[in-house]
Amino acid sequence: MARYASNAVSITFDIDMAKLESHPEMTKFLARFGAVCLKEAQGITQERIHGGTGVYERSFKVQLVPGSPPELRFGNTAKHAIYLEEGTEAHRVAPAPPGRRSFTNPGRPGAIRFFSSPGGGEGSAVFSRGHVVSGIDAKHIVRDAVSEAGRKLGPQQLSL
Repeated sequence: MARYASNAVSITFDIDMAKLESHPEMTKFLARFGAVCLKEAQGITQERIHGGTGVYERSFKVQLVPGSPPELRFGNTAKHAIYLEEGTEAHRVAPAPPGRRSFTNPGRPGAIRFFSSPGGGEGSAVFSRGHVVSGIDAKHIVRDAVSEAGRKLGPQQLSL
């Protein structure tokens, strides 16, 4: 209910949040928002990640949890998602636990296998007791997908 103040300086709105949060249009809007987030995230992934197996792109999840208020959950469930989203600093990789034998080269205890590629290709297998991995830049795919979905389906799209 809106009240017009007598001094014509302010307007006060009383909003029943429980009715707003449980309104069927709110649930429909959240479902549309989740679908747009998913589409945007998959498009951004194709732009920012080249090569790989496609696991990250296939691991986006959207879940609409009914209730008052309904809850929209959106993110990526790949094991490496946090590293792609937030980036990493350069760090040393070592076998864990120490002394573990390599499955592909059992005669070298504690060896890890990685691929060296001076030109950026696949390269050849190298066995080592440690390797320094250069950091990766943060991709911020989920964050940017949600922002883009918000821009596309802003509050003007929700008519209650």
